[in-house]
Amino acid sequence: MNLAIVTSIAPNKKNTGGPSGLIWEIQELLKQKSDINVDTFIINSSKNKYIAQLNTWGFYRGKYKNSLEKYDKILLYPDFLLGYMPSKILDKIIVLAPDASSMVGKRKYDVYMKDKSISIIKKLYQYLYYRRFVYFEKKYIPKVNKYIVVGENDRDWLRSYLRIKSDKEKVVFLRHPLLSYSMVDLEQVKFSDSKDKRFIFAGDMRYSYVGLNIKEIADKVSDKLNRINKKINIIVVGKNNKWIADIFCKKKELNVEYYTWIENYQDICNINTDIHCVPLITGGGTKNRVLTALANGLNIISTNIGIENIPIEGLNNVKVANNMNTFTDEMIYFNQLKYSKIDLIKIKKFRKLIMDEFYEIMNCIIYKK
Repeated sequence: MNLAIVTSIAPNKKNTGGPSGLIWEIQELLKQKSDINVDTFIINSSKNKYIAQLNTWGFYRGKYKNSLEKYDKILLYPDFLLGYMPSKILDKIIVLAPDASSMVGKRKYDVYMKDKSISIIKKLYQYLYYRRFVYFEKKYIPKVNKYIVVGENDRDWLRSYLRIKSDKEKVVFLRHPLLSYSMVDLEQVKFSDSKDKRFIFAGDMRYSYVGLNIKEIADKVSDKLNRINKKINIIVVGKNNKWIADIFCKKKELNVEYYTWIENYQDICNINTDIHCVPLITGGGTKNRVLTALANGLNIISTNIGIENIPIEGLNNVKVANNMNTFTDEMIYFNQLKYSKIDLIKIKKFRKLIMDEFYEIMNCIIYKK
């Protein structure tokens, strides 16, 4: 089988430059197949920010120039690249969305409507984005071979407004794989008994995803710490997350460190020391930061949005708190916790479950006609 991967996000084992780790894992899996020849083509994003924004909306400028007709199947990542593809090859295309763009847009719009600090223009923009992708998905899903999302909620959302059964069946949930570069060696792991806990805020935490929750966390946790005369350590990672560090730095009870990038993920992956905080209000698909942290045995505090599409049953290292008063209570609890026993057997089983489902579904998608 000849298979092409067409992507605007270059595959990268370290998951840099956007969500590049997902497509890297898929590419490497396919390359291991002796009966599949894989060619990868990168579509460079336009340097013009206005054209790039139109592309993100599913509009395009011109057609894809390389001929893809010789390929039996074409894996396309992400979904908006469909706008570049000639109509005669659409039935060969397997789209890796990876989220239902319309669902994410609708969730953001609902959050914006409740946030008085968001302007009418931004609210209108988000509404138009949501409606644009409803149109886009309705137009293209019936024409392609498969449409893959890494969220069960995303899959159900898309199927809900596709009228024909055969179209609904084209939408497939793929279990998001563990990114191999981010996995710690569980055989060599050392359990820390340090009293200095660190609360990690990392990943894509732009305002539209965590918004007012960050402000509420800063206020509530500082008030609670003030009452018990304690301080906690917070680490914020990400070039777009400086606004979070700025809010936390205003509170004297919070010792804040900010890094634009951490080269070695394991530097913020110390069992019994690092607690990853994911106070998401909105989003879609599988949150890789949460999946990775759970697979490495770290303690997690998350909202339901943060842990959706992840099988957390049986894991005792995750706390779910949608209310920020409860969320900050969990932060205080973990900060005072001397030692938390991690069941490595459960973590290994969790890893195996995730990867077994990923392999099974990928094989079914690629080989099924």
